Amino acid sequence: MKFTCNTEALYEACINVSRAISNKTNIPVLEGVLFKTTEQGLSLTGYDLDLGIFTTIEAMIIEDGEIVLEAKIISEILRCLEDDKVSFETDSRNVCRITSGVSVYNINGMGTEEYPELPYTYGENDIILNQKVFGDMIRQTVFAVSLDDARVAHRGVKFEISHGDIKAIALDGYRFAMRHEMIDYKGEDISFIVPAKSLNEITKFVTDDDGMISLSPDEKYMRVGINGYNIVSRLLDGDFMDYKRIIPTDFETEVHIKSSLLLDKLQSMAILADDRIKSPVRCTFKDDELFFNINSKNGEADTKMDVEMTGAEIEIGFNIRYLSDAVRASDGDKIKMCLSSPIKPVVIKPLEGDSYFYLVLPVRFRN
Repeated sequence: MKFTCNTEALYEACINVSRAISNKTNIPVLEGVLFKTTEQGLSLTGYDLDLGIFTTIEAMIIEDGEIVLEAKIISEILRCLEDDKVSFETDSRNVCRITSGVSVYNINGMGTEEYPELPYTYGENDIILNQKVFGDMIRQTVFAVSLDDARVAHRGVKFEISHGDIKAIALDGYRFAMRHEMIDYKGEDISFIVPAKSLNEITKFVTDDDGMISLSPDEKYMRVGINGYNIVSRLLDGDFMDYKRIIPTDFETEVHIKSSLLLDKLQSMAILADDRIKSPVRCTFKDDELFFNINSKNGEADTKMDVEMTGAEIEIGFNIRYLSDAVRASDGDKIKMCLSSPIKPVVIKPLEGDSYFYLVLPVRFRN
């Protein structure tokens, strides 16, 4: 194999496909990036059997071929090169000679015989939507994914597409997050569960422009096309909770509250929280004010803030992190909190519409 290409473009592609490479593998070839010449240029692939990322960049191909180069070493070499052009040449022993300006490296590569082929997805209809919108959907739900290995399906975000509406749902037994968006989709109703790890990597490719992202899921895998990259993720199996039955509909109290100020107050209470004992924050909604109290082995603190409320006075306890995560993920300057009793979950929604929906279980006090 022999080719020449732009150093910066190759370095960027190398870093991006390496996001799919795991350091915890017993298969040496999966610790590397697959370089392969094609009719379109030079393709690069990273794969850990669960997540794969590949792309193609422009290159002047002099001799066809393919090789696997250790991801960390090749990335560091490319980062250090000062010339804007770099040339690669491999021999029959998989030794790769890298030349750029006055710099020359000879590094040992690996053959490609044992490198697994990325799965091909057989989805009948691609799902097309704005990439920033999809990134927001992930950001506003993935924090609620379960970390419990025993509940495999809940370690990912479930996507449901029906009648032009795409929903993202995540839950972990203590909280529930849902975000939905209308899209132009004419295919059959489908649902699939994407691992949180894959979604977190996908968000790193999202930009703030109006570019689009394509999703093509089948029974086992999902392919994502975004900004010149293709990402293939294994999907999760297992039963996902029937979340519709846990959504409350009747409330005694409705509160409109400034989200940034609420976050500040919760963080001020978190200073004294003890994660080992799970110190909850006591929230009392009364007469258009929200009173906070925390009492832990580290000490006690009180504060309050103004709110707009209708309905009955209520006192309720929350895990500070769970409540903060939901408020932080909410859009808009203000949010709506709907409460019914100290033992029933609080619902957090936007003041207008229903683009997102969060449910957080309360914490009972010892006294």
